[in-house]
Amino acid sequence: MTFLGISPAMQVVALLILSVVLFVSEKVRVDFVALLVLIGLLLLGLIPYEDALSGFANPAVMTVACMLVMSAGLQRTGIVNHIGNKLYGLAGKSASRMSSVLMA
Repeated sequence: MTFLGISPAMQVVALLILSVVLFVSEKVRVDFVALLVLIGLLLLGLIPYEDALSGFANPAVMTVACMLVMSAGLQRTGIVNHIGNKLYGLAGKSASRMSSVLMA
């Protein structure tokens, strides 16, 4: 199916370029951009409706979503800054020492 005479492959490339621009510019939240891409693929008929939400049934997707929620909570409570300050105190400005501390 073509939209305005544009081939499906070019429609996907256009959506990909738009999404990369929005991701890099950070003018729109990344989760919102991802949903916009999904909606765009649906509206252009590039993926069937049955397949559009099937990815959310994958346990890996739910694991990543839970990790994002957990990391946001840790960031808001200040624990991430506290751990970062402790690591900086142990390793100092040396990148190689920081790598060693993180691997220990």
